[in-house]
Amino acid sequence: MAKQKKKYFKLKFSKVNLLPVALFIILFTLTFFTYQVFIADKYYPFTLVGDSNISFLTEGQAIRKVQLTFEKRKEQKLQFSGPQGLFFIDLATSSAKLDYSTLDQAFNSRKQFQALLFKSILFPKVSLSLDKQSDTIALAIGKEPQNAQLLFNETTTLEGSPSAQIQIKEAVAGLSLDREKIEKEITRYLLAGKYQINLPIQVVSPKITTQHVQRAKEALERSQTQPLNLKFEGRSWIIDTKQLLTLLDLTKGGDLLLDKDKTYVYLSTIAKEIDQEVQEGLFEFNPTTKRVTAFKPSQEGRNLNLDQTYQLIIDAKRR
Repeated sequence: MAKQKKKYFKLKFSKVNLLPVALFIILFTLTFFTYQVFIADKYYPFTLVGDSNISFLTEGQAIRKVQLTFEKRKEQKLQFSGPQGLFFIDLATSSAKLDYSTLDQAFNSRKQFQALLFKSILFPKVSLSLDKQSDTIALAIGKEPQNAQLLFNETTTLEGSPSAQIQIKEAVAGLSLDREKIEKEITRYLLAGKYQINLPIQVVSPKITTQHVQRAKEALERSQTQPLNLKFEGRSWIIDTKQLLTLLDLTKGGDLLLDKDKTYVYLSTIAKEIDQEVQEGLFEFNPTTKRVTAFKPSQEGRNLNLDQTYQLIIDAKRR
């Protein structure tokens, strides 16, 4: 049998040219250190104060640039449009001042990697004195809210029986100047050169809403046909429409219909008829005459629970 010859394979390695890689690393390192020297006392790229670009400026240069823009803008009169017409804010009399400490903090806390990727917009604190001008505008546009009202008119029917007409005067919302927001808009203009021209106005809700008075009206209407009857040992106290009207809370608003203080005063008058003191029994016997000379039965004390009675009335009016 013939012997098989072994085959040998020779691996060939291609030579990699490392020179371009080395040159790239050296060039990158030199560029990086050159950039570090150049940017050492300057703000990083993509750094703005409002709309003022302070990229690659020193701290002093940045402050001067921002201050120049700020001083120009604070000489302007800003126009605002409101429901009563146009209003103006004179920034020259607003004593506007810029707090430059934010720029200093931003300079000392710079993050180079983030600065290369993301824009950094600074909004330094601005102090303003707008009280007098804001007061003038607030007085012109201000409108007090009007609480809802319950109109109760008692009449007599043709048959001679009493009747009540219950009507509602609906609540009207008020208006007021949003002072905090107008300061923010002026600050935005001083830093970024733009603002919202529409005057910021707040809607002021009335304390007593139409919904609250509507609930009171419904409770009064129910009491016309279903008056609340409080009973104890054969005695009764009826809370009819007129009586309920004196107990309603139509000045404070809130969830409860009954005024707690007024209701407690009313219940206190009922309590005078129910409450009684504890009386000890008395029994005296004369052994000589063999007669009882004095006798008085004992009596338990009792008090009307005002809290529970008040809660029972509230529960009844919710049904």
